[in-house]
Formats: sequence, structure tokens, C-alpha cells
Amino acid sequence: MKRSVVRALFGLVMLPIAATSASAQPLPTESAALPADFAWTWPIHTGDRRGAFEIVLDVEVYGRIRRNDLRDLAAFNGGGQMIPLAPRNNVPAPTSTWPAVDWLAAPTSQDGAVSQELVLRLRRDPSGSLRELHLDNSDRNPPEPSRNLLIDLGERPPPVATLQLEPADTGHPIDVRVNVLESDDLSHWRSLAHGLALVALTDGPVRIERLRLDFPASRARYLRLMLVNGSHWPDLVRIAREQRDAPPVLRRMLDLTGEADGEQAGRFVYRTPGPVPIDALTVRLHQANSTARVRIEIRERASDPWRHLLWLDAYRLDRDGGELLSPATTFAPIRASHWRLSSEPALAVAPTLEAAFQPDTFVLLTEGEPPYLLAAGSVRSERPMFPIDAALTTLQQTEGPDWQPERAAIGPGREAGGAAALRPDTGPYWRAGLLWAVLVIGAILVAMSALRLLRRVD
Repeated sequence: MKRSVVRALFGLVMLPIAATSASAQPLPTESAALPADFAWTWPIHTGDRRGAFEIVLDVEVYGRIRRNDLRDLAAFNGGGQMIPLAPRNNVPAPTSTWPAVDWLAAPTSQDGAVSQELVLRLRRDPSGSLRELHLDNSDRNPPEPSRNLLIDLGERPPPVATLQLEPADTGHPIDVRVNVLESDDLSHWRSLAHGLALVALTDGPVRIERLRLDFPASRARYLRLMLVNGSHWPDLVRIAREQRDAPPVLRRMLDLTGEADGEQAGRFVYRTPGPVPIDALTVRLHQANSTARVRIEIRERASDPWRHLLWLDAYRLDRDGGELLSPATTFAPIRASHWRLSSEPALAVAPTLEAAFQPDTFVLLTEGEPPYLLAAGSVRSERPMFPIDAALTTLQQTEGPDWQPERAAIGPGREAGGAAALRPDTGPYWRAGLLWAVLVIGAILVAMSALRLLRRVD
């Protein structure tokens, strides 16, 4: 009898352990995601071409995404298989152009002064009266070859840090040293660089050439290139400056309309259509010739507390038939869905929030057969972390540093999984709950059996 009691108590002890072990077992592997696992889909148009493509998100796509990390955005091929899609992290590098600059040679003497003589001619009649006076400031002798080149960059000079010199094709060797100076008024000069090499030497099949001058960036109107050690300038046909052209940055605008927040006067709430990365905000007041002190607060979910973002002074003034609005306030990108505006003094009508943002850019690899789909909105499926950056780096090494993926167009959207894709999958949770319910009931039954056995032993 005592052995029975021991076995019953042993079972009571082992049952929680077994149940815990069973609950720790992995659930069956989920099947691969399908387009129907996402709320909406859009066709991706690549023009019957394959390879890497760039996709820029619009407000309609943002409106279907539910996660701030954008992981519920995916792409599929014609076979319903998920294909590589990832945020574009490598920003296109700026490109260089070489516009010509205006320049001239300034004849100078050895001390740097302009080499000129003033000649005064007088003629008198026999009575001694002055009959003719002539002043001539032309050079009596031909000037020496110039050692100075003067560059005029205009009234609004761009930043210049590199000049490229193009000599005439005379075949003469070039090996000189150049000092670079800057000035805003041609009277006071500041040194930028000393002894920069300008070289073009040929010896049979070997040619050594360096015809660019690099120096600290200057925004002065005038640059002066001065030869050192008594050398002479080669015949030049062109001088150009390097202009770094950054790729155009896509900017989008989004107008947010507010609603009164409860009974507190002058406070309004706004909603964004999705996780849009807003980085600038302009408050447009409803009435002309009005002003207010405004506080902006944000939160991600309706259940979260409000967080202070910024204070700003908003105004809207009539001026010469036009409007003068308070400028935009910029900040780091924020994907908050809820915005709140509080005004002092209290505004009667909700201002419009003009939100600016740079849309997210993704890179797609067209694996498999078309048609290709973009899918968004899911609480059960997410996009894996595809290592696309490595593929882009390889393509740039193959196609050249200026290569960029073509931009694919997004067609009209349509509902796929709809609301069902946005409902959580409660399967694993009810299975775990059922397991623990069985555990508790079993433990109670074992305890009751053990008590009955103990009474019999007594």
C-alpha cells in the first residue's frame, strides 16, 4: 500500500515536469507566407525586364502597413513565392561634373605689380603757352609672360575645392608648381595651398600626368593661380571646376486634418495613414493674420501616453496680395501614428499640419517568373532579412560605380487577405492554455487519489 502511495506521489511530482516539457516542444513549422497572408497587394511593373529594381513607397502603401519596422511589407513572384526585398541602405554616391570657369592671364612684374609706365607728353607754342597735353598709360615694352592666372567665379561663387587644367596639345612637357590664393575684392589675398604639382610628362610609351589642383574648399569670388620658381604657364585651352552633384532627394507632402480633442479648447488630434517617416512639419493656421504658440505631442498607439516633441510659433499673415507662413520645423524622422496639437491662445479651428517626408526606398530582386506583387499588412507573416546589399555591391563592381537599379512602377492595389490577415493567429495560445488546463486537472485528480490512499494506510 505504501508503494502505491509513493507511486501516486511520484506521479504528482512528475506530471508538472512532463507538462512543462511538452509545452516547451516546438510547434509544427509554419508554412511559407503567401500573398493571401497580407491584407493588400499591388502589381509591380518592371517592363518585362529582370534584375534589381528600386521601389519607392507611396502613401497608399504606407496606409496598409501595420508595423513601424515595415517588416509586414513583402514581394512575391508569379508562383506565389516570396522574393528578395529589402530597404535600400547604400545611398547613391554624388557624381562629378566639370563646368568651365572664366579666367585670364594677368601680366605682372617680378614683385607681383602690374608692369606699366605712364608717359606724359606736353607741347607748347613759341610763346610758352601749353597747347597739348597727352597722358599715355600703355606699356612701353611687351610684358613678361604671366605667372598669374585670375579666375572669376561670379557674384554667387559656388564652393570650389578642385580645378582641372586642360593644356593645348603642343607636345611640350609640363612640370611646374602652383600656389593657390583666394580673394573677395582683388586687394586682399589669402593663401589656400602651396607648391601644388602640375605635371604632364611623356617618355616613349610612359606618360605621367596630373593636371588637377586640390585645395581646401573656397567660397571666395576670385582665385589666383601663381607659379613659383620663375616658371611659365603652358598654353591652356580650358580651366574647369569640380561640381559634386548629389542625387535628387525625393520629398513628399502629406496634409493632416485635425479633430477637436475632447472638451479642452485649442487642442486637436491628428492621424497619419501609416508609418510615414515624417521629418518636417508646417502648421498652417485656418485664419489669416493670426498667430499662436503651438505644442506638438506624439504617440505610436492610442493606448500609449503622449510624448512631447516640440514647441513652435505658428503664424499666417497677408502680405502684398500673398501669404507669409511660419517656416517648416525639421527633426529626425518619426513614424508616430497619433499627433496632438495644443495652442496658446486657444485656436477655434484646427490648423492643418503639412508634414514632409522622404519616402522609404526598397530594392527588389526579380527571382522567379512574373507577375510580381508587392504585399503589405499582416500580423502573422513578416519579411525575412534578405542580404541584398552584397548583391548590389557586386552589381556596381560589374556595371560600374555609377550604376543604379531601375525604378519599378507600382500599379493599383487590391484587397488580398483583407481583415483576416490583420487578425492574430491564436492557435498556439489556445493549445498552450489547453495543455495547462489538463495539467491542473490532472494534478488535482492525483492529489485526491493520494489523499484517499493516505487515509487507507492510516
